[in-house]
Amino acid sequence: IFIKTGAYIYKLLKIKGELMIRSFFVICSLFILLDCKQSTSPDKPIPLEEKNKLQNFHIKQVDYDTVRFWSNNEIILKEKYINKINLLLETSTGLENILSLSPTYIQSDSGFYLNFDFKIVVDLRWYLIDLILQYTDLNDNNHNFNDSIPLYKFPYESAEIFMYHKEIDDSSAALFLDVFYIDDQSIFYYFFNIIDWRNYIYKYNIESKNRILYDDISQDFYNITCNSEYIFFMPYNDSNIPIIERYNLATKIIDLTIDLTEYNFSTISDAEEEKDIYSGLGIYNNELYLVAKKGNAQSDLHVFSINGNYLRTIFYGIESYNVTVVNNILYSCKRNAYNILRYDLNTETFLSDIPDITLGGSELFIRNEKVYFSDRIKRIIIELALTDLNHSH
Repeated sequence: IFIKTGAYIYKLLKIKGELMIRSFFVICSLFILLDCKQSTSPDKPIPLEEKNKLQNFHIKQVDYDTVRFWSNNEIILKEKYINKINLLLETSTGLENILSLSPTYIQSDSGFYLNFDFKIVVDLRWYLIDLILQYTDLNDNNHNFNDSIPLYKFPYESAEIFMYHKEIDDSSAALFLDVFYIDDQSIFYYFFNIIDWRNYIYKYNIESKNRILYDDISQDFYNITCNSEYIFFMPYNDSNIPIIERYNLATKIIDLTIDLTEYNFSTISDAEEEKDIYSGLGIYNNELYLVAKKGNAQSDLHVFSINGNYLRTIFYGIESYNVTVVNNILYSCKRNAYNILRYDLNTETFLSDIPDITLGGSELFIRNEKVYFSDRIKRIIIELALTDLNHSH
């Protein structure tokens, strides 16, 4: 009897102990869940006034191909509502998530600063991007802030789009389009045709949107400039003789040829060490400015009248191209570098270099204190004030 009674009591205690242990674990689990719920508050929505603070961030183009996004102690929240930040770009196929990161929180007396700082590299062909900065909260709800960022504001924030290349000429055969003269009514430009390998020269009427082709001078050339009366250009020719030809816009004929061999320039040679390089041609106050180097010598400025008379030679020393002159300052693009050179014709000295307007630059033209720059990659014409260009340094 004693043995049976003892076994029965043992069995009861064992069952009761198991129940107590199970109850203990259930209670602990509930405490853990309650604690997590209290610390993260996943069911608690973000108040509207807190959500509005999320738009206090900055976006800026900081390099030719780089955009920066940041918030530095400017978003202060009462709680750590956000656990992820996404950057989405609008593409032809829809939204593309290109970046995800966790924010950094800094606690203060008034709440939590939500900080982030990151950069993205963008395609040089883009002149505008549409994007969404997306915050994901603890409930996996997304809070989106849309923005559009121009990609031609570095290094000159005042730069604007003057015209799109496709507005002027949308030819599918154009490898690139360069603008070399602008007046109140017209834009003179050329494009290189990849089908027949010729440069086609046009005048585009801004008001009527009509184009005039100068077919008789559309050929392969390596320098071109223009004023209201003439187009000057340096064509390639079978005899390899370096010449400057003048095309009369009124009579529509070539009425002058300047043979540079008469001024001790050699014929064009394939041997690099002997080759004369004619890198830039500009016109100012009825004078032509030719940047050229003879053989192994350094580049000089060779100045001619618009009637073809040789005037003088100025020591220059640098190979540059896309020459334009205004206020006795000769502007040109530095060969193999992303800088714009400025040469003071009065003192015959260089001023400090200034950054190039874009990495896709070609012809640089200045008129009425405005700078026009044709970007081959973005296929736009950029306009900015000359004072902004000069004050950038």
